[in-house]
Amino acid sequence: MSTGNMYWEYEIYSFKKYRVKPGFPKSVASLGLPDVVKIHATLHERDEGRIYLFYSTASVYFAFDDNLNSLVSQNPIESRWPGTSSGGVLNAVFQWQGKLYHK
Repeated sequence: MSTGNMYWEYEIYSFKKYRVKPGFPKSVASLGLPDVVKIHATLHERDEGRIYLFYSTASVYFAFDDNLNSLVSQNPIESRWPGTSSGGVLNAVFQWQGKLYHK
């Protein structure tokens, strides 16, 4: 989960049982992002081992690699999800059958 320039990681035990991991929240600067970046939405793709971070401009995203534990790219949303256009700030995203849905 993220809000503004902070993010949290959770230990999930079941659908209704979870807790924030010790040491969180952390600044997005700990991920290699500028501390001024405000994250508005995130998308985790477990199969790819990537977390996509959508920030204040709705046309670009950051990709964070879980396995490398580092930021690996910054790209236009259209390059990853063709036909996606938010027309503003993304507040929520999810992916279904390869297509990105957002609000």
